[in-house]
Amino acid sequence: LNDHREYWNGEEGIYDPTDIDIRNGGLVSFGGSGFVNSKWLFKLDGMYQLPYGINLAGKFNGRQGYFWGQTYRTDSRSGNGGRTELLLEPLGETRLPNLWYMDLRVEKAFDFGRTRWSAMMDVFNLTNSATILSRHRRQNLSNANQINDILSARILRFGVRVYF
Repeated sequence: LNDHREYWNGEEGIYDPTDIDIRNGGLVSFGGSGFVNSKWLFKLDGMYQLPYGINLAGKFNGRQGYFWGQTYRTDSRSGNGGRTELLLEPLGETRLPNLWYMDLRVEKAFDFGRTRWSAMMDVFNLTNSATILSRHRRQNLSNANQINDILSARILRFGVRVYF
């Protein structure tokens, strides 16, 4: 669980006070092209050994969707003020969908002389969910609100590991 917020007592250390009324006391964000912050995160990992030495392992992950801070980029401001991103609402007001995904592994080990070989099959994103991970946030551009990134599609991987 997380509720990371930022506060300012004055203007010291503030590079651009444009959005200070929205940001003061608001959620902290990290990230370049998007806002990275979730209040909760859930992970569950486990393995069960089936008969004949077959291992079945899984991972179930979930987290709150990152916030989608919609912005408006200004033109260059007078006095060498440059451009800035104006937030249209407090960070965290609008969020992308929650992320839930499950991975699965089946593995079987074989002994050959002094070596051990493991054959494995992994399935990533078992349910093949297409959760939206980011959207273009600048509202005054032609690509505003377009989906920028989604969770990768289901992937099936086969592998062999050799222990010696």
